[in-house]
Amino acid sequence: MSWLLYLLSPVQTWDFEIDDGDFVSTGDTGQWEWGEIRGGPGSGYDGTNGWATVLDGDHLNDSVDTLSLPSSIITDLDRPILGFHQWLDIDTEGDFGTVEAFIDDIWVPI
Repeated sequence: MSWLLYLLSPVQTWDFEIDDGDFVSTGDTGQWEWGEIRGGPGSGYDGTNGWATVLDGDHLNDSVDTLSLPSSIITDLDRPILGFHQWLDIDTEGDFGTVEAFIDDIWVPI
């Protein structure tokens, strides 16, 4: 099956203009927030709302905070694909962001 068919038949989508999508914010400072983005790029990808580390300002330094998607059942898929849009304004010294998947009870960078 081609990758295009997967894109045309999503298992799950989220519209952050409506709600927070049941995403879960955890970590040192809990600075992930959902709502109208007023800092950084000034808006979400295709509207005013989205998830951000501090909606109207800069993120805090020296913290580890996570934003987790709600669990989706993808065990029946041969090649699941995650698509998303992000905007980053991070320092080249010490700041970073990762995307991980929970596979076989271990968080794995993807």
